[in-house]
Amino acid sequence: MHGVITESLHRRGHSHSALTHCEIASTLRKRKERMVELADAFIALPGGIGTIEEVMESWTMNQLQEIDKPLGLLNTANFFMPFMGFIDHMVEQRFLPFEHRESIAIHSDPNELIESLRRQPRIDVPKWI
Repeated sequence: MHGVITESLHRRGHSHSALTHCEIASTLRKRKERMVELADAFIALPGGIGTIEEVMESWTMNQLQEIDKPLGLLNTANFFMPFMGFIDHMVEQRFLPFEHRESIAIHSDPNELIESLRRQPRIDVPKWI
């Protein structure tokens, strides 16, 4: 298992002990850039504001076609349902095309999520409605 952590979090002892390889980045920005380089896809587990920020950044990068890497949410205990309700509200208010809402996979079962990411088609619709 490969991890990338900021230097400040590493110094505070937040590196995962089960990693087979751990890279230490000097800043959060560099950490995220390295994670994008390494990733074939992105899977978010329940987390805090940093998790949501990273989900939104990778989703936006896909939407703007800066990257082509599928994104999924592991919906443990329906954790992401309020978030997806907000996304549905964006669609209803015409701030997000429905196709972009469908470009994010969400499953409570990890195997189903991975299979969904493997089949995820590239979304190529205008950003503006």
